[in-house]
Amino acid sequence: MSDAAHTSSLQRIRYSAKLARELNLPILVTGVAVYGGVPEAHQALQHSFSASVQWIEDRSRDTHENARFSSAILRDAGIRTI
Repeated sequence: MSDAAHTSSLQRIRYSAKLARELNLPILVTGVAVYGGVPEAHQALQHSFSASVQWIEDRSRDTHENARFSSAILRDAGIRTI
């Protein structure tokens, strides 16, 4: 990942943690762990920003699958809008 992409990702993760705290909302993390294990966003949210992750979608290979799998996770949790 380039430094610019890493910085952009970190900014999105930080903002997600801020919104989750301010609005008392759960977090769904998407994306595959590049080297196996836990996705980077999940690690950053928990360890750097003390935000808990409610769900992890880690099967998708593209944006379409990401939307499909994430919506299934949320639907199963009774969430109809995001």
